[in-house]
Amino acid sequence: MSRGIVIGRFIPPQTGHVAMIRTALAMVDRLTILVCWQPDDVVPVQLRLDWMREMFPDARVIGREAPSPKVSAENPARWAAIVRDVHPERIDQLFTSDRSHAPLAAELRTRFIMIDPDHRAVPAWSNRIRADPWGNWRFLPPAVRHFFARTICLHGPESTGKSTLAPQLAARLRPRVRQQDARRVRRGDEGRGPGVRLRHAGHPRRGDHPQRVRRVVLRADADVISVVLDPDRELLLKR
Repeated sequence: MSRGIVIGRFIPPQTGHVAMIRTALAMVDRLTILVCWQPDDVVPVQLRLDWMREMFPDARVIGREAPSPKVSAENPARWAAIVRDVHPERIDQLFTSDRSHAPLAAELRTRFIMIDPDHRAVPAWSNRIRADPWGNWRFLPPAVRHFFARTICLHGPESTGKSTLAPQLAARLRPRVRQQDARRVRRGDEGRGPGVRLRHAGHPRRGDHPQRVRRVVLRADADVISVVLDPDRELLLKR
């Protein structure tokens, strides 16, 4: 059985990482993805682990508190000890797009495999995505986009300009628009009481993670509770 490893912080995972890991999965029988983390990381480690496991269910994904693997060239013996601690089995191939990992591969006595080191196939860099996620939206995998998505909520009573403002914002920001009217919810088959609760319980499913599709979500919605209390009052509210 051939074994490989990919080491990185993945803050955030981007399409360059996806291309590299898919290539690695095709080249070994068992791939381990080591996610390095520090307490002050801007993206929580548990999110990154969840994303990687969702995107790569055939890989073993593990986390380890450790500095950036970019510093492995400064002390490859220390980094080799970190890797062996989480991966005691023999490692046949180390996959990376970072040339600075070469000393670590030598210390591990494993084959050093470079994949798109100059970012020509996929011109994506995590630091650029962190600095400008919307400008680099195309490089964010769908599983990751909800972390960077933003929602605009319009909230107010009827005839206060929400319907006029919503299409203007949509034209400017090109969001995914959700328009919902809680008065329809109130008119459930069972009336104002159980009908409202039944529909309201399933209401959040209508969005179905819209942030995974667009960078901005604009929802025109009504506050069910407010409409039940005052049927003539309509609100625009993101739920």
